[in-house]
Amino acid sequence: MAKWTDLPTELKTRIVQMSDTRERMLGGPSLGVPDHIDRSSVLALRQTDRELYTLVQPFLWEAIQLTGRTGRSLAGAKLFLSTVAPLHASLVREIDFFHLALPEDVTQVEQLATTCAKILSLTTAVKKLSFGEPFSFVKELLPQLTQFSAVLQLTPATLSNIQHLRIDGNSVTPFFLDLVAAEAAEIFRHFPDLLTLELANLIQRGAPLLAQRFQSLASLRSIVFDYGLMGFREVEFDPDGWKGALEKVDFGKNNEIGNPFWRSILNQHSETLTELRMPPLSIDPSDQLSPFPTRAVQHLALRSLGDPTPLLRAFSSSPILHLAVAVMRMQDNPSTALEGVTEAVLQHRATLRRLSVRLIPPHLDPDGVLAAQELSKTC
Repeated sequence: MAKWTDLPTELKTRIVQMSDTRERMLGGPSLGVPDHIDRSSVLALRQTDRELYTLVQPFLWEAIQLTGRTGRSLAGAKLFLSTVAPLHASLVREIDFFHLALPEDVTQVEQLATTCAKILSLTTAVKKLSFGEPFSFVKELLPQLTQFSAVLQLTPATLSNIQHLRIDGNSVTPFFLDLVAAEAAEIFRHFPDLLTLELANLIQRGAPLLAQRFQSLASLRSIVFDYGLMGFREVEFDPDGWKGALEKVDFGKNNEIGNPFWRSILNQHSETLTELRMPPLSIDPSDQLSPFPTRAVQHLALRSLGDPTPLLRAFSSSPILHLAVAVMRMQDNPSTALEGVTEAVLQHRATLRRLSVRLIPPHLDPDGVLAAQELSKTC
């Protein structure tokens, strides 16, 4: 049997990665940054020998979250800048500003933005940023990045390096202060080379502007409309406005997204979309949906409010490899209703490799659950 010392470095790195049950590092390993998450297992691992100490370090600092209760965010950011950044800034790939609680003093808000701008100027390998309320802080932060890179004579972590951006309006502020869509649009116009965009908890004002802004991102390949988007029912996209070619879209499950919204995305990106999660939809079984022109979709997740058969048939032109169907509010006899689902699923038997059919909630329909499980075994 091979000893630990005989294993290749690549395998040891993978073992370290799997032993770390936390995906995110909030405040640093025991450095006093407020509200840090305990990662005792991986911290203990790095104490066993010098090689493991070296292997663990990148995972500890890959993702950080600058956080703190009111009045402590500034102290935490300054501590990170003075203590952590000089040693580990090059390891950071993701920074989360989502849980910052602003000081009440306006001067301290400016100091916090200045400190965070300096942190971003040092962490030159960062690829993902997450922002939330309050927008006043974000508005203060973004213009300072170029300024402080020049003043400090640093190689700037320019905003063009950021490939993944998350904007979430649901923060520690009251609900009525949630980020509006217009403010989100103002944020991500600073990031011209985004590959992935995640949006959550945005209220109505400025929804058309928001749609226009992410249509203009030529490099954009993935959008996640996570949850809490309000007022997007009537938003449509300019057919000639798309600059990027989307490969992945997740429409979420608790959003006010109308048919024009998701249909226009499917139509405009029919040749490039390979991964798709549809919003919860209610389609009358008697309706004859025109087939969607999604000729590249290989991974499809459907959430159906009732019989999903019409939806499944509408994806007849898609070469689906992995299919997940969640059925809610099934009214008919499960065995009868699932006959149509089975027929629609078998249209994809030439390509289908993985199938999951679930009834939600399962405890209301045990017979239907068994029928769905049997159907899932067809692959």
